[in-house]
Amino acid sequence: MMRAMILWAFSVVLAGCASGAGAGVLGPDAGALATSDGRALALSEIVSDHDATVLVWWASTCPCVKRYAARVEDLAARHGGERVALYYVASNADDDDEVVREADGRWPLPILRDDGGVLARHLGVISTPTVVVLDRMGQVRFQGWIDNERAPGDPDREAWLEETLGEVLAGAGDGLRRTPVWGCTVTRSLGQAGRCHTPRQPAAAGP
Repeated sequence: MMRAMILWAFSVVLAGCASGAGAGVLGPDAGALATSDGRALALSEIVSDHDATVLVWWASTCPCVKRYAARVEDLAARHGGERVALYYVASNADDDDEVVREADGRWPLPILRDDGGVLARHLGVISTPTVVVLDRMGQVRFQGWIDNERAPGDPDREAWLEETLGEVLAGAGDGLRRTPVWGCTVTRSLGQAGRCHTPRQPAAAGP
């Protein structure tokens, strides 16, 4: 009964959801994800089964993703479990099924393939390793980087993601927190260079 109510709420809330960059709610046109072994995976089901879903955009050739891996591993160790789902998302055109299959298992999180970069476009993700957090109702609660490039324990660290994750797990707040993003551009075509860009704010939410 509860699952039916949640899915019904998805259909009502998402019916008029904008599908452009920076959409604030997971929409029905957000695309389908696939596991490294080719199984289709409905993101809406993952989201409705967890209080928070953390998606970290991944690219096989992005040095920022590699530098970020230790902080992602720390995040998974402290927050992974029944309440929180954590995944890498591969949207780059060159990161095909074979690349994802070979990489999966060698990184801190399972890697899901976003064919055609549909989910990245829907959420306005422009670079790796951008992080997006969705609550149980599919509301985007966070978009940006985990922190200000400081390791856990550093007194100057600003734990942007964890602060929002704590609110989501406590059932507090309902807004979208955005932090600066930088890294390698999510590529849309084969052979396109994933050029790095400087810190910038994500695109504004669509109408």
